[in-house]
Amino acid sequence: MKRRLRAPGPAMVISLLALLVALGGTTYAATSLPRNSVGTAQLKNGAVTKTKISKKTIAALKGNRGPQGPQGVPGPKGDTGSQGVPGPKGDTGSQGVPGLPGIAFVTSEVTAMEGTTSTTPVDLATPGPSVTVTVPSSGLIEVYAQAIIFGSASRGIVTLEEDGTVLPGQSTDCIASSPGQPSGILSGLALGGGLFATVPGQCKTTGPPGLLIFHTTPGTHTYKLVYSSDGGGGSFFQNRVLSVAPGT
Repeated sequence: MKRRLRAPGPAMVISLLALLVALGGTTYAATSLPRNSVGTAQLKNGAVTKTKISKKTIAALKGNRGPQGPQGVPGPKGDTGSQGVPGPKGDTGSQGVPGLPGIAFVTSEVTAMEGTTSTTPVDLATPGPSVTVTVPSSGLIEVYAQAIIFGSASRGIVTLEEDGTVLPGQSTDCIASSPGQPSGILSGLALGGGLFATVPGQCKTTGPPGLLIFHTTPGTHTYKLVYSSDGGGGSFFQNRVLSVAPGT
């Protein structure tokens, strides 16, 4: 026995028609929008992303770089770092030359190169050098002198004066081959010029430079270098230095 299909009612027909109209209108709107019909109001927030915009448009949206802003306020000082690892101990240095305690030298220098042919001690065109010291009750003084001496066949002699007279106790063998020549504390014979300095024992041409010790009267005295030649010709002297200190 066959069942008869029941015909749809009016309400069902109206619902189906409304559904068809709605579907048809949506399809039309999605495929047939007129130009410039979509504006800001039709766009959902966040609907347009960077990937939807062309690179040309993105470049056009960028403005010029603005001026640099002012420097910000310096931040707070950071914490002190931990102390580094100490380095290795260095090698011990060599011991220096012992000083001379209690010696206060008074030093003077004349740099000019000047000469003489005199066989007796005289001043050069520029006298000196000279120094003034106060000799203690011991009556001892310590003396150092040096000069560059030039000569051909002559030997230059440097003599020490005290208050204008030759200080006693100076060597008489500055020119061993010429007896009668003036005594002195320094002598030299150098064809091209050489530096000579006092050596303990006086007028020696070898040995390390050193101090000469003289005994005189206590009180204030002025000491000066004077110059002579052995008679074989003129002698020249340059960079003349005199240092005198009261003894102890």
